[in-house]
Amino acid sequence: MSLVVFLLLAVLSAVVVAYPLLPGRTPQMDAPSLTDADIEQAVRRLRRARHVDRGRLACPACGHACRPGDRFCVSCGSALTPATPVGTVCPACGADVRAGDRFCARCGQVLSAEEVA
Repeated sequence: MSLVVFLLLAVLSAVVVAYPLLPGRTPQMDAPSLTDADIEQAVRRLRRARHVDRGRLACPACGHACRPGDRFCVSCGSALTPATPVGTVCPACGADVRAGDRFCARCGQVLSAEEVA
């Protein structure tokens, strides 16, 4: 009797282990329906985000990297919104300075209150 119970448990455990492995038993996942245009648009968004994350400006039309102070994109010619207000650059070297800075971090130039404000 114990031999029959043992064999029954062995067959039952083999079925439990092998059943999910049978062909056609795995759930089918639908492939995402993306077009080439969707992928290109996502790539452009990622490139723009990468340029902005580096502290550089990116053209909103084409994503080309632009320098602070540029008013037009050198790649496509579209107008850029001013990212830095007038007067936030060092008069000696042209580096960006923040409001409240008394010295330029790049060249050490003493900044007057009018230049920083």
